[in-house]
Amino acid sequence: MSTDDAAQTIGEIESYLPYYTESLNTLRSFIDKFHEIEKSFKANDRDLKVEELSDFRDKLNFLGFLTISILDLLVISRNILLAKYVWERIHNFRLGYLLIYESINLYHEHVGSIKKAVVKHPEMTELFKLLSSNLRDFKKHYEYESTINFIRNKTAAHIERDFQTYYDTVNKIKEKKAFHAIVSFLEILFKMQELSKELSQKLPQALNRKDLSLK
Repeated sequence: MSTDDAAQTIGEIESYLPYYTESLNTLRSFIDKFHEIEKSFKANDRDLKVEELSDFRDKLNFLGFLTISILDLLVISRNILLAKYVWERIHNFRLGYLLIYESINLYHEHVGSIKKAVVKHPEMTELFKLLSSNLRDFKKHYEYESTINFIRNKTAAHIERDFQTYYDTVNKIKEKKAFHAIVSFLEILFKMQELSKELSQKLPQALNRKDLSLK
């Protein structure tokens, strides 16, 4: 990447950071409101479906994790572009692979409930299908199991105690492809966050109140 391209990309990243930070703060305030109303309903409404509230709470937590993951990967991408030394970039690539792995795992944990929610809200079907397709293509193109997960397991989630294995694993990182993987996964996270945010707007009927809004 040329110096001009890198500077432009850094500028784009820095423009995203305030927006997603504010989104995170808004979500945190939203969760406080939700808890207050949830307590009120539990105290006064015997017909309130506890399972429905629990499912909605899970959606909010998932949305929060996705927003944090976006912020972290944006910072990692920026740090890679600003890095002067090889080990700075290696450090951030390892963190990036770790975050990609954890994000995909969490998505798979929630995908069942997401499918159920999409069935209830068919207007979200196309976005869900696009997200699923993008994720499959990403895992294939960037060799998710043999490269991303392997490097993550040996150098980030756990520190390989055999120095030669650790060193050789670090040297398997192909910087250009690794950076493209992080940027490509950010695009997937944007779609995940968009889908999750839209579904989180679909309030449980008992809590369908105007003062609860993520917008």
